[in-house]
Amino acid sequence: MSDENTVALELIEAHFNKIEIGQFEEFDQVITKEMVSEYVLEHGINWPGNYIGTENELLAPPGIVFFRPAVGFGLKEPNPPLTRAGFFTRTDRTFHQPVRVGESIRFRGEITDKYLRRGYYYIVVDWTATGANGALSANGREWHTLGWARHPQD
Repeated sequence: MSDENTVALELIEAHFNKIEIGQFEEFDQVITKEMVSEYVLEHGINWPGNYIGTENELLAPPGIVFFRPAVGFGLKEPNPPLTRAGFFTRTDRTFHQPVRVGESIRFRGEITDKYLRRGYYYIVVDWTATGANGALSANGREWHTLGWARHPQD
């Protein structure tokens, strides 16, 4: 195993061991026009295109919503950069109502599982996003690796 992989695994394992099942976080996020513009540019989405509400308000593409909970759980500062370089391995998402640009969204998520499989450390996060009116906008479950390094496979 390379020295770089060994160092990365040590950092990832230390972070993984600090994470507790049942740990949760709540935070509010205003979905700004700037955030949406950056997101659609990065993902090649024609915006506003069909993302106009019934009252001609700008709507955010649904995909912008799901990344926020992942950032809040195990992947954000001050966690080690190597642990934030992981990837989604499975997702289960439901979008219930559109999110308007400029709307404040309340995210709540909980770590519901963590495990080591095929050499990678994983976390599972269940999350909800509610609009300013308290109505459910979206919810989901995300399976995510911590970092890019993996234990060697026999």
